[in-house]
Amino acid sequence: MENFYIGTDIGTNSAGVACTDENYNLLRVKGKDCWTVRLFDEGKTAVDRRTFRTGRRRLQRRKQRIAWLQDLFAPYMEDETFFIRLNNSQFLPEDKDALLGGDKNTLFAGVYDDKKFHAEFPTVYHLREALMRGGVNDLRLYYLALHHIVKYRGHFLTEGSVDDVRDFGRLLGNLNGVISDVYGDEVPLFSEAAVDEAKNVLLDKTLGIKDRSTELEKIFGVKDKTSKEIIKGLCGGKISPAVLFGDEYKEEKSFSFKEITDENFEGMRGTYGDNFTVLEVIRSIYGYVIIENLLSGHDDLSSAMIAVYDKHKDDLLALKAFIRSERPEDYNKIFKSTDEKYNYVNYIGYTKKGGDKKKVKKCKDDEFYAYIKKYLQGLTDVKDIAARDKFLKDIEAGSFMQKILHSDNGLFPKQINEYELKKILENMVKSFPATAEIKDKIVTLFNYRIPYYVGPLAGKEETCWAVKKSNEKITPWNFDDVIDKAKSNEKFMLRMTNKCSYLRGEDVLPKASIIYQKFDTLNQLNKLRVNDELLTVDLKQKIFNELFLKYPKVSDKKIIDLLVREGKISQNDRSEVTLSGKDGEFKASMSSYIHLKNILGDFVDKDLSENGGVCENIILWHTLNTDKNIVVDLIKENYGKIPEIKNAIKQLKGLVFHDFGRLSRKLLCEIYTVKEDTGELWNVLDALYETNENLNELLNDEKFSFGRNIKEENGEMTSDVGYKDVEELYVSPAVRRGIWQTLTVVDEYVKAIGKAPDKIFVEVTREDGIKGDAGRTQSRKRRLQEKFRTVSDAYADVIAELGEERFTDLKLRQERLFLYFRQLGRCMYTGERIDLNSINDITRYDVDHILPRTFIKDDSLDNKVLVLRSKNAKKSDTYPLPAGFSNQRDFWKMLLDKGLIAKVTYDRLTRTEPLREDEYQDFINRQKVITDQTVKVVAELFKRRYPTAKIVYSKAKNVNDFKQKFDLFKCRETNDLHHARDAYLNVVVGNVYDTVFTTPMSMYRKDGDVWRTYNLNKLFTRDVKGAWDNAQSIATVKKVYSKNSMIVTRYATCNNGGFYNATVYSKDEKGITAPRKGKGPLSDSSKYGGYMTQPTAYFAIVSSKDKNGNEIKTIEAVPVLTSYRVKTDIDALQRYFATYLKNSKILIPKIKTKQLVSYNGTLCYITGVTSGNRLTAGNGVQLHTDNKIDEYVKALSELSDMKAKGTITGDEKEILKRTNRYGERKLVINSEHNVVLLEFLTRKLNTPIYSGISAFATIKNIVQNGFDKFIALTVYQQSYVLLQLFKFLKSNTDSADMVLIGGSKESGKIAFGKNITNVDFRLIDLSPAGLTERVRKV
Repeated sequence: MENFYIGTDIGTNSAGVACTDENYNLLRVKGKDCWTVRLFDEGKTAVDRRTFRTGRRRLQRRKQRIAWLQDLFAPYMEDETFFIRLNNSQFLPEDKDALLGGDKNTLFAGVYDDKKFHAEFPTVYHLREALMRGGVNDLRLYYLALHHIVKYRGHFLTEGSVDDVRDFGRLLGNLNGVISDVYGDEVPLFSEAAVDEAKNVLLDKTLGIKDRSTELEKIFGVKDKTSKEIIKGLCGGKISPAVLFGDEYKEEKSFSFKEITDENFEGMRGTYGDNFTVLEVIRSIYGYVIIENLLSGHDDLSSAMIAVYDKHKDDLLALKAFIRSERPEDYNKIFKSTDEKYNYVNYIGYTKKGGDKKKVKKCKDDEFYAYIKKYLQGLTDVKDIAARDKFLKDIEAGSFMQKILHSDNGLFPKQINEYELKKILENMVKSFPATAEIKDKIVTLFNYRIPYYVGPLAGKEETCWAVKKSNEKITPWNFDDVIDKAKSNEKFMLRMTNKCSYLRGEDVLPKASIIYQKFDTLNQLNKLRVNDELLTVDLKQKIFNELFLKYPKVSDKKIIDLLVREGKISQNDRSEVTLSGKDGEFKASMSSYIHLKNILGDFVDKDLSENGGVCENIILWHTLNTDKNIVVDLIKENYGKIPEIKNAIKQLKGLVFHDFGRLSRKLLCEIYTVKEDTGELWNVLDALYETNENLNELLNDEKFSFGRNIKEENGEMTSDVGYKDVEELYVSPAVRRGIWQTLTVVDEYVKAIGKAPDKIFVEVTREDGIKGDAGRTQSRKRRLQEKFRTVSDAYADVIAELGEERFTDLKLRQERLFLYFRQLGRCMYTGERIDLNSINDITRYDVDHILPRTFIKDDSLDNKVLVLRSKNAKKSDTYPLPAGFSNQRDFWKMLLDKGLIAKVTYDRLTRTEPLREDEYQDFINRQKVITDQTVKVVAELFKRRYPTAKIVYSKAKNVNDFKQKFDLFKCRETNDLHHARDAYLNVVVGNVYDTVFTTPMSMYRKDGDVWRTYNLNKLFTRDVKGAWDNAQSIATVKKVYSKNSMIVTRYATCNNGGFYNATVYSKDEKGITAPRKGKGPLSDSSKYGGYMTQPTAYFAIVSSKDKNGNEIKTIEAVPVLTSYRVKTDIDALQRYFATYLKNSKILIPKIKTKQLVSYNGTLCYITGVTSGNRLTAGNGVQLHTDNKIDEYVKALSELSDMKAKGTITGDEKEILKRTNRYGERKLVINSEHNVVLLEFLTRKLNTPIYSGISAFATIKNIVQNGFDKFIALTVYQQSYVLLQLFKFLKSNTDSADMVLIGGSKESGKIAFGKNITNVDFRLIDLSPAGLTERVRKV
């Protein structure tokens, strides 16, 4: 073995690793082939944990505010037991403080008791309203009102006074300001002249969301989709992030602000970055609508809430009277029954029985309204039809029986409650003058909020980052004196910020940094082509200086206008100009420079030229701080004496910058190269400005020394890489776990083999380059129909075909069908009519790549056309199109004008000049250059770990092409072994590409313009020195690929997280496993309810005595709560088992979840525990199949997709899945083949490896007894049954749906009793790579 190669296949729940020599033979260690599949559960994000933690802190801080409020009132409160009663209000009389003497009252005692209080003030808003009027002389009542206001303050999203948050004109102005900042001139502003008309529409309760949106669109004259989406959000409709912000957010679900809580909304800031300000301002206007509709002309919230209460009461009485009169037999069903799901009982959440309230599960408001609406609409023969219609009208308007406690309450700004707070305090001081000294303190307490960037005020250093000025105890009244908010915020942001992608340890620049924006703009601009010609450097610089430095958004039109002015193209030719080399519109912008220039004028250029750092620091401070007051303090402190700054503080405060980039200032400004012809020193920004190279080219081109200098700057790479290094990577938790598991396997193999690898191959799963089909998230049929409206009647037959119901969006996902309609049913090379019913006949029609795949693997629709096979055969891999292929230019131009083909498609079809050398070089570079940052992070980690190894990127697309070329099939449905095979092929394919495309460019040329070696389709059909022996290599690869010798290991873990499901259940619920508290009255779940579902942390094997006194061994689940206690109390586990086991003794204290075990000779892994005495498990046996079976099962899976998409009916006798180029049948799905496959599975189930667990015997019996039923099924039904069997036999926890052959919906659930006294039970421990194995018999 001269060379040692390692291939990796890193996924989110699996990793494949393979070790080979230079001839692609698997290495062997300890008698085992060196390839492994490592399985693990996907790493979860911290969203759920963070949401729970945020909620817990919110409740804790609310309790603390109430405690402070009680402390303020205590010296003035004459009723000494008032706070005791209040704090004991959740307890039953017998559990209350002894000082209360078993009194049932929760608030008042004596003559004025709870009953009289509630009669006088039915709701807290009645109390608040009375106290605002004044004249109340009971301090306890003032406390209760203030308690409620301080507890439920409202949101803090909007600054200003109560008048500001109710000023629609001001809010619309804010919206326009944000639109201007985020979209530039791409999205028009909303006319502020229409503010009153728009306000009236928004507040019109008779209009639904859709009608309201339509009216606003008319008022503002809106036509663009972004503005329409904004209006939809203002009106409370669901908005699409992809429509608002572009395709990069297409994975984000649509939402309405009604569905989003304050905590969840704030959590969206990280997802949307700079765009979050758009959501904030839309939400503020939506909140305004909710508030104004609720206030309905009232001056304050309490009066409005009382009106809601009164209307609910009136509506209820009216509805009850109506039902009693019209349908008395339905009265109990609607108002009393607990058997209904959405009646009034479910709406309010309780019913009264025998004078006592009984809680029931609440339904959503919309569910109640739908229930009542449906019921009322069904009453067509009632006498009082006017009353029925009035109810329905109120329901439609959302004003029927509204509740005071409503989800929309979270949309109230805190100013609404602060207004009432101050009025109540004024009256309190009048009645109790001594309380004047706590008045201002209460206002401060109300407004007290710990900024999110300060975080927890106490805790471990890694979770507590607040910077304190002193060790004084923190209160609302000294917070600013004790906490250094600016430094705390900076520390918080830097914890969350990634390091430079290229220079280790260097902090990244803000995305809004002028330096970073200049890099981003030039990096995109340098590849811009005009009519396929690269811009000259001078012209590129002119575009940058005259457009990008003046306009926040530079459109194609602005660029073409400049080209016309400069005389580069004529006015007559501008419609023919094509701009390429970019992905859609320019996303880069110099917006920060423009904003600051508008504020500070020429000072910006002076500061940048002198490297003064003023502008960069202002941007940094804004990015670090959402609290604008901190930014202002920093600006004043550092630059307050500079006249230009001093005079612009207010404007500078209003700037909005978010998020960080991925590169550091040092990389862009302090790493240099020497320009050979002049001796000038260039940094990266200089080189980007003075050349047409992008960053990747600058770093990889040998004529620049940037790449070498970066390596020197990083210094000697350490091989000490631990989990902390992986944990710090700026990748998702799912990817992070995959990287770490792969590293552990690789390290084990390297140690066993005894030398570092020469090459490590890292798979790249995301393809770079042309994306094509940019509108893929929209309806293809609708897009085509819109474009067909202006098409000539000559194509009426194709237009009519598209209108047929059979051509659904799912059907149009078929490539050939979509191309057929896109080309108006004509061959793109001849213009001849294509037979729609024969488009899948490969003997008649081809899908051709315009730019041949021998040059670049561009499989986008923009590079594909549907053509006659006979015509395409004459073209071969020739490009540009040969003579006789370009006579369809007029047809192509018409398709372009109608928007049916893209400009890039038209340009490729009409090009007449041969490809230039720089274009060939570009194609070659695309095989080498990788832009995926996650892959680069992985490569960097491997390089640090193994500094002598060459890290090679292996593109998944190239590997897939290799598999198709040589009929090597991958089937995810049969087993997990394909991960190791993919890792192996990453070595093979990656090494050939690496060898070929690191060859000097001269190797690809011979005489003149004739190209010799460069042909992607022939890479594996001839020798590549040192990488591919055409006579031998493929035989070796096929032999290895057919092996099933890979080792499969699984990562076992202990579960952490919540102690139980956070929902508190009432005492009447069954299945409560934990009380609400560990001590005190709430520890009695029989009185106060508790929690259910204690998650399992791990398992233990315990001996104990059964009810007959016999000694038994059992596997016991250990709850997360108990595992937490064990950390500080080693006897906690023994005590836990002693609570329900007799004479318990721990034999094995910890067995992790997903531990591999042998149960009576059958391998499985423990996953959980049922409610009874059984353990759930997953199949630990990998089903071994060959290439032929994998091909067939993969076809079955594709068949299932076809059925789901409606491309087959499911009644076909056979389905042809594959033919060769001559049309010969190579793969057919039919009943005969399905029966053969079922017999194969039956033989497998009869092998001893499946005999130890009853679930396998159950499935075997179902298959054997249902064999005749299987034969009688349709081909599709048989395929479904087979796929279910493979799902069951795959190494997982899935059961199988065997209903079609006589079984159950969930046949074969793997489970066994926890009593293992008479079981051959063994624990099997495997090292990550599986080279070391330890078996423990229990």
